[in-house]
Amino acid sequence: MKPFHFRLERVLAWRKTQLEIEKARAARLAAEMRECALAIERLEAERVASGQELLGQASVEGWSLAALAGYRTRLGMAGRRLEAQRQDFERRYGEQRSRVIEAQQRSRLLEKLKGRQHAEHQQESGKELEPFSAENYLAQWTPPRPGKRNRPLRND
Repeated sequence: MKPFHFRLERVLAWRKTQLEIEKARAARLAAEMRECALAIERLEAERVASGQELLGQASVEGWSLAALAGYRTRLGMAGRRLEAQRQDFERRYGEQRSRVIEAQQRSRLLEKLKGRQHAEHQQESGKELEPFSAENYLAQWTPPRPGKRNRPLRND
């Protein structure tokens, strides 16, 4: 009886490698998306802090208000740019998740095929061994003797 050999083992290994690559890409996009969300939060905190600082002063001059307005305008533009980047990351992450799911399905398909072929191989091996085990059992059988119980020579 020869040992089990899955003919598509190299293809299965390649599919698993593809799956790991796709998962790594998804993880990288998720990290970039989190960084972008944190940058948006920092920008919003900076916008709030800049207004609070000005309100905390005893007297406010016109040029300070103009500078604050210009600064908040730049912060708003940067915020919109970051929000557009975040939405782009979300879109790309969704597409990447689809690729991960497809890679998982392809890998699982080959895993199931391997399992099915292994089970068939085990079944065939059992069929090959059945005649030998029957012969072995019969070879251990003692001929019937009057008054004695028939049993194998060994106690297994």
